[in-house]
Amino acid sequence: MFERHMGELAEGWFDAASGGPTRAGTAPLESVFGVREIPVETAAAIRAVIDRMVQEGAVPENEPWRALGVLAGNSREI
Repeated sequence: MFERHMGELAEGWFDAASGGPTRAGTAPLESVFGVREIPVETAAAIRAVIDRMVQEGAVPENEPWRALGVLAGNSREI
């Protein structure tokens, strides 16, 4: 049952009307993507992009998750 409703977890931090957060802090990735797992081909492609962004200095090595903000066009991430 939980697996079918993971996307609904976003209601705890995301305002769909404004497209912004409703609180500070962190959010589970499951609530962003609505799933816990992705195909390994997709994961490998994403990992390669993140590794390249780290090597280029676009995101800090110790915070690779910031690549998602960069990809989303959020220049405030860095």
